[in-house]
Amino acid sequence: TVSAALGSGSAAATQGASFLFFPLTFLTASFVPLDLLSGWLRTAAQLNPITYVLEAMRAILNTGWDRALVWQGIAACLLLGTAMYALAVVALRVRTRRT
Repeated sequence: TVSAALGSGSAAATQGASFLFFPLTFLTASFVPLDLLSGWLRTAAQLNPITYVLEAMRAILNTGWDRALVWQGIAACLLLGTAMYALAVVALRVRTRRT
């Protein structure tokens, strides 16, 4: 659905993709610290890179700059930023390709 929304260029289709991304916030440590999660939810949160960004922000605001968590958050931001930049370049090339 996301690729269809972005590929179509339709604003309504792109806004509709938020229905996919909103539930993904529950698979992060955004509402509960990672240490308090258990089972499959903990595993899902550990696989989600946004968790590390949220844990870094929580460490800065609450626990007094836990450097390991802050560096994990920075690494996750750089990784996500690089991946999204690469996807944006590919998408731009596809959309502006001359035939």
